[in-house]
Amino acid sequence: MVSNLGLNVSTKILFMVSLLLMFTCLPTAAQPSEAQSSDNYEKALQSFSLEKNNEAHIHLKNALQENPKNLAAKLLLGKVLVIKRETDAAIDELNEAIVLGADLNLVALTLAKAYMQKNNYEKVIDLPFTVLTENNKFELFLLQAVAWQNLKNIDKTLEKYNLALALQPEDIRAISGLASLYMHHGDIKKAQELAIKLATINPEDPLSLHLQGQLHQQADEMELALVFFERAYKSSPADPYISRSLANVYIALNDYDKARVIVNGILKETSDDPFMMLLNARLFSINNENELADNAYNNLIQKLTLLPRSILDQLPQLQYVSGLADYMMGNYEKARKHLQVFLAQEKESIKTIVMLADIYIKQGETYQAQKFLEKNILITEQNLPMSLMLCNLYIKGKRIHRCDMLISDLRKIHGDNKALVLMQIKTLQALKKYPQALAVFKAELADNSEEKIKQTVAILYIQNKQAVKALEIVDELLSTAPENTNYQLLKSDILVDLKRIDDAQLIIDDVLRVLPNSIQAKFNQAQLLFLKREFSQSQKHAEKLIIAEPQSLRLYVLLGNSLLSQHKLESALETFFNAKRYADGSPIPSEQIVKVYRLMNKLDLAIDELDRLSNDYFLEPKYIQAKAEIYTAQNNLVKASKEYRNLFSLWNDNPQLLLTLGQMQRQAKLFGDAEISLLKSLELLPDFIYSKIELMRLYVIQGQMTKAEALSNKLLVTQTNNANVQLIAGDIAYFKKQFHTAQKFYFKALELNSNYSLAAIKLYQLAKNENIGNRSFEKIMNNIIESYPESYFHRNLFADYFFSIGHKDKAKEHYFVLEQVADLLNKKYVYNNLANIYLEENPEKALDFVDKAIALEGNNENFFDTKGWILCQQKHYKSGLKFLRQAFSMNANNPSNRFHIAYALVKLGRTKEAIVELEVALQSDENFAEKQSAQALRNSL
Repeated sequence: MVSNLGLNVSTKILFMVSLLLMFTCLPTAAQPSEAQSSDNYEKALQSFSLEKNNEAHIHLKNALQENPKNLAAKLLLGKVLVIKRETDAAIDELNEAIVLGADLNLVALTLAKAYMQKNNYEKVIDLPFTVLTENNKFELFLLQAVAWQNLKNIDKTLEKYNLALALQPEDIRAISGLASLYMHHGDIKKAQELAIKLATINPEDPLSLHLQGQLHQQADEMELALVFFERAYKSSPADPYISRSLANVYIALNDYDKARVIVNGILKETSDDPFMMLLNARLFSINNENELADNAYNNLIQKLTLLPRSILDQLPQLQYVSGLADYMMGNYEKARKHLQVFLAQEKESIKTIVMLADIYIKQGETYQAQKFLEKNILITEQNLPMSLMLCNLYIKGKRIHRCDMLISDLRKIHGDNKALVLMQIKTLQALKKYPQALAVFKAELADNSEEKIKQTVAILYIQNKQAVKALEIVDELLSTAPENTNYQLLKSDILVDLKRIDDAQLIIDDVLRVLPNSIQAKFNQAQLLFLKREFSQSQKHAEKLIIAEPQSLRLYVLLGNSLLSQHKLESALETFFNAKRYADGSPIPSEQIVKVYRLMNKLDLAIDELDRLSNDYFLEPKYIQAKAEIYTAQNNLVKASKEYRNLFSLWNDNPQLLLTLGQMQRQAKLFGDAEISLLKSLELLPDFIYSKIELMRLYVIQGQMTKAEALSNKLLVTQTNNANVQLIAGDIAYFKKQFHTAQKFYFKALELNSNYSLAAIKLYQLAKNENIGNRSFEKIMNNIIESYPESYFHRNLFADYFFSIGHKDKAKEHYFVLEQVADLLNKKYVYNNLANIYLEENPEKALDFVDKAIALEGNNENFFDTKGWILCQQKHYKSGLKFLRQAFSMNANNPSNRFHIAYALVKLGRTKEAIVELEVALQSDENFAEKQSAQALRNSL
């Protein structure tokens, strides 16, 4: 916990003058129903610990009926539902818990198990792991390895097993899984090495025994395999994989009676296991029980929906007809099989090649479609539509240079062709080379007056930021087809670019009157609502449109931006991930995902996403800059420096960008790198005043006062009315402990710019820390506040000043003014300081202020912990425990919170549970302030 009660005065004030954050509001007042919810949760927790899952389920339903936002209850209910295999309900509860701010350490594994129960392997793979503890990462890596294996991606499976083993090198499950992977893909040597390792760790473990049996079976050493399988089965008779292996070996050794016992045992528990159904049918056949065997095989065929097609295999034309019929009906997998058989006989069937390529595309296998067309390249190049299909696949797969090469070859075959020119323009657009694309148009298609060509050039002008030109083209199109709604909507897009929002709105209104169901018009309407900052309405419109267009990138992006603008971060993130599925090479969803991750402080995930973007857009400065900023925030200055140096190599001919780079490097405390960037900027532009000011600021920060003063003396002559120059001159004097001189410079800076907050802070520090110019500071702050009553920053600083020197009544006077400001961004800190002011004289009022802080930042676990702790200090242990549990659900790794929970449990007479919490807290590597108190409490139990 970072408790308000535990902060010293200077820390509290630092909070006030540094960060301004906003979060979604959540109600926090403890209602009777919430107290009952908390009681039901505690009952459920005790039932769950005794494995009474049905009983726990009832208590949890009651808890959530009383308080649907009881986060701890949702998390436990998710676990119970997974155990009971009520998978869909479990997934709903767990995802709702995430939206409410649950710690992913408490959710990820349960959610992964639920998705595995549903065979939804993609969801398992997508679960984030960077925020998890090492043990949770390990468990998730194992589940993801199995998911990738089910998806037939061996490289990814291997990667996940290796990540798991890097965390726990001697875990039997991970070693066994990896060994099985090697064995099934023919790398027997590596599998044997791992089997030996398993045998040394635990020779009687069923996984180890099963693996050794499989290796002997692979080597056709059935007797030895039987020994290991029987030992594994004796240790773990319920494991279906071990049972299946044992039954197969019994059959191989002609011991059918024993095989029958194994098969019947498994079928009794899971009657529709297809592997056991196959063994069952084989056993009937072996024993000449033909009727039973036939029934078993028929049941299996029905189960797997397989149908024999022997006649079709002998008649290629029927294969083509069947394939075509299935293709037309959308039965692509069946069509694919029929057409592949036909193409094996008729290798130059252009229609078949086109259909098969289209099937690959429709099934999402665009790379396979590309390889298929390349395999038939001689036929493809002779057919222009097929060639253009291949070019589009190259563009989609970011292999645009391949499209360029193909276009060159096609020009030799098909000569000058308008379609090829348009494809060349498309490749340049895909590379974002918009000026070159426009140049190609002007050189080769400028005289073409076809409507399609004019639409293309209008878009080219938009991409080249020539909206006026684009508007001229669209107006030409509308002059010949004034009722064409596509042209009208394109015009509305251009008007938006020109900031003519009202004109764009009139066009959209006209289109909607004619075509009330036009998706494009409704999209433009939603976009206009967003631009008008009507985010909630924009969201509602986009949500409705997605139902009609569930694979629309632009709709998902618009919806995500609308949610993001309302600070609905989890929903926005999910939306942008949905957008990514339909991005078709667009970086926009990934860029927005990075933005959301940064707002959520999930910086490792943001880096992962930026790495993927950088792979697609090599040396893109904005991605390099974003990575550098994140590494700086993580205090990973080695990596930050590397990224900033990459920017230097890209920006070393632009003085303005070098100034920006120097400022970023200075903020990252990479002072040597910053100096290089700023000196290079001044080498390019010697009189660049802003770079000189930044260089002077850099020298002051480093304590290089000789260099700083030399620059300052020159600038005070030539730039005497520059507030920045005055401020830094004050900093130099302050460093030299010439406080009165520093005060004069700071006052001069504030006179030049009364909104210069940094100058006000410097004067505040002089007054508070050095007792210099207190009266002058109070006078100038009074003047600013009287002249600018809405200058809330200055009033806040003034209140903090009075609070820091112990004048609580004057501090309260200003805090109460700030409290009345409806949209004050940092009001939560105002409430925080008021809570501290009232803590001793009126604890109830202090609690009221903490509640107000929670209302403004409802997703902050520290506030919940604070409130819970205050309630415990007031001997309201049950209600305090409720808030402490909520804090834990949002951050499971806070030892201070564990101590507070233990304290409440002790007071409630639940000593055993308290000891568990204290043990975890005391084992934490984090040196929390209350560690001695926690140890004392543990010693007393």
